[in-house]
Amino acid sequence: MLLFFSQYDTFWEMDADGLKQHRLWVNTKISWKDLTRVVSSWSSTYDLKIEYQRHGLGAKSGRILASPRDRDQFLDTLRHFAPQVEFTDESAKKTFDI
Repeated sequence: MLLFFSQYDTFWEMDADGLKQHRLWVNTKISWKDLTRVVSSWSSTYDLKIEYQRHGLGAKSGRILASPRDRDQFLDTLRHFAPQVEFTDESAKKTFDI
């Protein structure tokens, strides 16, 4: 039941500082420079896996899962703020352009 609510009670903020995920009572903020890869995995519950490598204190690497309502706009914003990110389509095993 918690998984169900966490999937539907998630929202995102994207601004000049970075990407912020709000899921239930947990908030995750990732700076744009820390994003490394976005993996499209159309076959899973979550549409995108966003990987990061932190350059400061705290967890050094990780990932967050996303299923944005407007996938195209979400990806366009990621590409605008984080041009260094590699975009990969896991189902086709290739890099994709957005």
